Amino acid sequence: MILDKLEASALYEGLHPLFPQTFAYLKTLTPASIPDSKHIIDGEKLFVAPFKGQGSPLSQAKLEAHRRYIDIHLLLDGNETFGWKPACDCVQPKGPFNEENDIIFYADAPETWLSLTPGRFVIVWPDEAHAVRVSDAELTKVVVKVLV
Repeated sequence: MILDKLEASALYEGLHPLFPQTFAYLKTLTPASIPDSKHIIDGEKLFVAPFKGQGSPLSQAKLEAHRRYIDIHLLLDGNETFGWKPACDCVQPKGPFNEENDIIFYADAPETWLSLTPGRFVIVWPDEAHAVRVSDAELTKVVVKVLV
């Protein structure tokens, strides 16, 4: 996992061939300009899932993990608590891996919690489980899905 401010994104652009394009797109966004629905940047290799809405309480936080995609979460408005745990340490799956949606959920509790404020991003690799949208307020954020 990587946590940093968007203005420091150049430090990470060399980690994946699609990261320069991803961070260039993220730098154009404001809370008012995020797409209303899934936004395709480069087919299934790179797309954006927006979220505007009420966060969920900590008691409803659930870990999720992916296999095919790296997630880059960028918070644009609000405050989000973000949970993390190595996926290999998760032992309580809530069902089988969903190949079509590239996701599995776990009943395990996160090992680490961190706070996101507007302008901060988190990169989550496929071997990392994460709990998202934990907040007692409204959130505006995007998740960029980057094909591994």
